[in-house]
Amino acid sequence: MRHRHLYLVILLLVSIIALQANLASAQASIEAPSAREEIAVTPWGTIQVTRTYKLINSGSTTVSSIVILLPKDASDISATDDMGLIAAKIVEGQGGKNVTVTFRYSLRGEVGGVAYNEAYTFSLHYTLPSSLYLTQPEFGSFRLEFNASTGVEFPVGERTVVVTLPEGSEFLLTDLEMYNCRVVGLTPVISYTPTGLQPTDEIHVLVNYRFLPIWSAFRPTLWIGIVVAIVVTAYLLRQRSGKMEVREGHVDTELLRSFVNSLDEELGLWEDLDQLEEAFDNGRLGRKDYNRRRRILDNRIRSLSGSLSRLKQGVRQISQRYARSVERVETAEAEMAILRNDFSRLRSQFRAGRLSRSSFEDLLMDHRRRAGKVRAIIEAVIIELGGGLG
Repeated sequence: MRHRHLYLVILLLVSIIALQANLASAQASIEAPSAREEIAVTPWGTIQVTRTYKLINSGSTTVSSIVILLPKDASDISATDDMGLIAAKIVEGQGGKNVTVTFRYSLRGEVGGVAYNEAYTFSLHYTLPSSLYLTQPEFGSFRLEFNASTGVEFPVGERTVVVTLPEGSEFLLTDLEMYNCRVVGLTPVISYTPTGLQPTDEIHVLVNYRFLPIWSAFRPTLWIGIVVAIVVTAYLLRQRSGKMEVREGHVDTELLRSFVNSLDEELGLWEDLDQLEEAFDNGRLGRKDYNRRRRILDNRIRSLSGSLSRLKQGVRQISQRYARSVERVETAEAEMAILRNDFSRLRSQFRAGRLSRSSFEDLLMDHRRRAGKVRAIIEAVIIELGGGLG
């Protein structure tokens, strides 16, 4: 009996050692050509972090998941790839939170003498408490301080740290060397790409900036003022140049017909995409069918985008009137892209269980209303340009 117990203990130890060896082998076969950590401070002081990894399986085993270490105070953790949410299992550890990310598909390395070396890109999203990382030395002055990390031990090629400050803030200084600071709209963005670091090396980041929280309250008024100024300027310019505009020459009706039909197809694909997402959210469509149909729609949208780009160039050259129609379409498309990107993040929170169905449905109604206004702009252009085509 004693020998039997000893045998079972030995067998258990061997199994544990073999499992650890397999995990270590899987991690060792993974390389990351790039890792990017984006830290965004919202006007309300929330710190949102996104880590994006591009992986390649350079080993001889197939890998379906990896473990990434996050700060112990990270919350609202989720993982996504270009198709949407992917599985992320969180386990509390002494050094932080160990997140096991399961890929949408397994990555093959070298199998049967064939080097597949499959690649995969995904992102981890989480929130950090501002009380631990954001201080206010004096009124209107803020200091963001944290240690950026990859959270992995396998080789990492290019590491990039990006800090996005609140809209309307003023960047003052940072302790990063050879950084790049640019202003996108009214938002300061600081980026830093260090060299010669090991995967486990942390990057100390300290950024000082000036910001008045009251800016958020006045932001809508500012944008209304900008829009009014643009409209008035455009009206005055049109009044001055209206008499100088020459009559249109030959109009390529086939070009216009192709452009109008492509716009109509674009609206149809947007509608198909919305219906697909809602069917998946309501449980009427399984994950496998959703992924397949989403892939087909994404391919059709990419193909149509290329065709539309070429058609827009041709329509612009007809006359100033047609060029203005193209500009209206492009403005509407840009607005729709922003709406879809913003709502995609809300949909990810709903699917991860961090947003109630009632709240999500309220937000969905608002999204539909705003998207409907954008669609109406393109529909008006279709009617305007297609009216004389017969």
